[in-house]
Amino acid sequence: MKRPIFILIALILLLPAYLPLSAQAKKYCYKGEILVGGEIGLSENFGSMACLSTTHGIKYSSGSFVGAGIGSYFNLAGDFEIPVYGKFMQSFAASQDLRPYFGASIGGVLNDKLRISVYISPEVGIEIGRFKFFANYSYRNYLDEAIDNADHRLY
Repeated sequence: MKRPIFILIALILLLPAYLPLSAQAKKYCYKGEILVGGEIGLSENFGSMACLSTTHGIKYSSGSFVGAGIGSYFNLAGDFEIPVYGKFMQSFAASQDLRPYFGASIGGVLNDKLRISVYISPEVGIEIGRFKFFANYSYRNYLDEAIDNADHRLY
């Protein structure tokens, strides 16, 4: 079980080394982002948590983005989670500095009790220059629990 997670983390960290970064590659380029924020818990499983995550991938000239990321979620009670996910985004360029978008992240979460969860998170937002403002819904369903006990969160 530890081996697939280690391989996935290694691939995410090595992804930028294999992307073409030359000025001649105008159709696509590397894009990385760091997210610092928080979320509001909507279930009894977890309360509100702070988060730090990073996503890296390829942004195409059509406005599409495909990448992968890893993060950490934690609260004052000492609970934490580590999501590993693939991400897709599509932006619509209203102007160079103002870009509305929608996207989704799909992957898995490992928590402090070494439990694994399915992770699905659709999002909508707007990019203004180098900043991003968004709302998303994070769905987590631990594999050893019934579907009725799924964890729902809103950023």
